[in-house]
Formats: sequence, structure tokens, C-alpha cells
Amino acid sequence: MQLGLIGCGSIGSTLARFLQVEPGVAEIFIWDRARTRARELARTMDKVTYVPSFGAMLDEVEVVVEAASQGALRSRGPAVLEAGRELIVMSVGAPAEPATLRAPKRAARQGASRPHVPPRPTPGRARPHPAPARAPPPRPTQ
Repeated sequence: MQLGLIGCGSIGSTLARFLQVEPGVAEIFIWDRARTRARELARTMDKVTYVPSFGAMLDEVEVVVEAASQGALRSRGPAVLEAGRELIVMSVGAPAEPATLRAPKRAARQGASRPHVPPRPTPGRARPHPAPARAPPPRPTQ
């Protein structure tokens, strides 16, 4: 699989390191507004190629992972989906703002593809671990 990666900050560079050793990933094409950082990342990895043009990246890939920001999702997500590519959203704040996802969802219908978005946590219900079970109160002794 040819994979596109938007963003090469902390999340993007970590993903690139993990994905480059996956046998199903033939090549990772990275694009970032911070071109110098993107070039440096590509220089340190075997299966990672820096592309200076966002459009050139889309021409090469089947799936794009957004690992940049909600702004990147709003500005680049629709183009990914209109091009018929699958989009995996890593911006954790995206599900919390429905307006951020409106344009990408509309573009997905036009491009016959779909965005893969992490589920939105429900306030007051999301717990990292289940609550510990409480022991029943002791019985009075006689």
C-alpha cells in the first residue's frame, strides 16, 4: 500500500516510524508545511519519501493519515476525500467539533470515499479504567 501522511510532528513522525516496518506498507509519502522538518524525517527512514506538493502526494497514495491539526483537516481533508482516497483522522479534537468534520464528510460523498474518525467521547461517561468494585458493608456482629 502507498500511504500518505500529512504532518511530521510528534504524532506524524511516530506513525512513520511504526508504519515503515509494516510489510503491507510499500512507501510512505509525507507532506508538511514545515518542509525542512519533513525532509529531515524522510532522510532518516527507508520507506519514507518527502513530497513538496500536496497534490503530488495525492497522486501517489491510496490512503492518507492526517496527523497535523484540526486546521489541516479542514483545509486538506476535503481534497483527500474528493480525490477518492480514504482519510484516517488523528487530530483528537476533531470529533469534539462537528463543524470541523462537515466539509470532509460532504467531500467524501463526492469522492466516493470516507473519513475514518475516532469516536467522540461522551462527557461524564469516558473513564480510562472501570470503577473498582466496592465490597459490601460488613454485617453487624452479635
